[in-house]
Amino acid sequence: MPFTVNVQHLELEGQEYQGSIPVDDLDLDSIDDLICPLSSLDYRLTVEKHETNLLVQGEIRQIFACECSRCLKKFELPVVIPGWEWVRCP
Repeated sequence: MPFTVNVQHLELEGQEYQGSIPVDDLDLDSIDDLICPLSSLDYRLTVEKHETNLLVQGEIRQIFACECSRCLKKFELPVVIPGWEWVRCP
């Protein structure tokens, strides 16, 4: 299930959300043959409403199985983005 927010429930200071989005819901399989998602996308986000705009910010993290294109060695790569943000304007 995708991440959804009911904007009518947002207070002036925003709402915090924490959870996971399963790999199957992310449509990441076709990004690269040498990179494959291993885990769900974990998030800890704050969503704020500013007039008609939405500001989403927080941390997202996911683990990927990777293969080096030079030596073909396999390894896991945890990706953490602590300052992730997204703005939606109508």
